[in-house]
Amino acid sequence: FFPYKEKDTAGKIIPFPDDDTWAVYQKSGGKLTRDDWRRDAVNRFVERMYREVKAAKPWVKVGISPFGIWRPGHPPGIQGFDQFAELYADAKLWLNKGWCDYFTPQLYWPIKQEKQSYPKLLAWWASENTMQRHLWPGNIPSRVTGAEKGWPAEEIADQVRATRDQKGATGNIHFSMKPLLRNTGGVADALKKVYSEVAVVPASRWLSAKKPATPKAEWKGNDLVLRAADEAGLRWFVVREYDGEQWRTRVVFTGRGAAASRFEKKPQRVIVSAVDRFGNESVPIPIP
Repeated sequence: FFPYKEKDTAGKIIPFPDDDTWAVYQKSGGKLTRDDWRRDAVNRFVERMYREVKAAKPWVKVGISPFGIWRPGHPPGIQGFDQFAELYADAKLWLNKGWCDYFTPQLYWPIKQEKQSYPKLLAWWASENTMQRHLWPGNIPSRVTGAEKGWPAEEIADQVRATRDQKGATGNIHFSMKPLLRNTGGVADALKKVYSEVAVVPASRWLSAKKPATPKAEWKGNDLVLRAADEAGLRWFVVREYDGEQWRTRVVFTGRGAAASRFEKKPQRVIVSAVDRFGNESVPIPIP
């Protein structure tokens, strides 16, 4: 959410052009201050956006990624930009009200930077997640440049570990893909230590808690052919395989209720389940 104030060529802030609507509001008997009136307009927009998305397509996830600090002093000791006052963004309210399905505060600071402490801010946002939405903090591997002033790659991996240690936080969102694809500064290598295999996105059970039907599967040579018992709303098959030493997981996208997954050789055990577009997983079934 970035409606930052604009400046003219002389560096002077340009007043936001809402004099006409502010005058109409005052003439109608409005009692809010101008700042509160602006925040109220943004709040009503966020609420309406969430409500109307769900009315059109209930399974579509609405995400909000605000600045990482709500207001200085929250929690105590935190300093920085005040989005509540400067952007009219009451991001805490949006999370409190559950006007999103996943919430991604941009915690773009190192763990040891006390005035913008990653773990302290994450814990504070978790405490404000009263509607139990997905809390997936934003991380910035783009700061890992491989240059002297860049972040060490291990910082991002440590932030993922810190997120996993925080109750109520269930994932991370990284900005951007470029350093991950290019392995800038070894950041992709560092993340391999914390991302050992694929994972299923957590279910959004406030949208729907109904489990999809258990899928069907059969071997055709070394291909495991997967079919949905009911393809409506299905998104993935999850294949868990055991090779005699460890379990591994595959997530297979399904198009029109069917897919196949190839193996070099058949594993000792295979368990298959289906996942719908809300993230709900079916009862798993073993495949002989």
